[in-house]
Amino acid sequence: MDNARGLMLLLGGVGVGMLTAGAVMTVRGMRGKEEIHDELIRQKITFPGRGLPDGLDRYAGRRVENGTHARVFSEVIGGNVRKATDGHSCSENSADLHAASGKGEELAELRQTAFMGRPCGPL
Repeated sequence: MDNARGLMLLLGGVGVGMLTAGAVMTVRGMRGKEEIHDELIRQKITFPGRGLPDGLDRYAGRRVENGTHARVFSEVIGGNVRKATDGHSCSENSADLHAASGKGEELAELRQTAFMGRPCGPL
């Protein structure tokens, strides 16, 4: 009988601990989403009004306000960088520039484009 009572107390304690941990994690998750939202609003990032890839027209002109928007925006930037650099990453462009002994304005511009996520030159 004592073993059964001890087991019940143990299981009850574990259950209470799990319920408490679940509640704490839920509150922390909600606060994290709120912090991400607040930071994105402060940054005032906006999707372009036109020229988005197919299927993303619903984001045109909208502000980036949450993690999903930020992920989509980063995919748009990544696609633009891949297009501008013929699919090469910043490190690949840097290696090509290094192999050319640092000479090659086009390679330097491609590296800058891949690094910054936008073409070189004035905005």
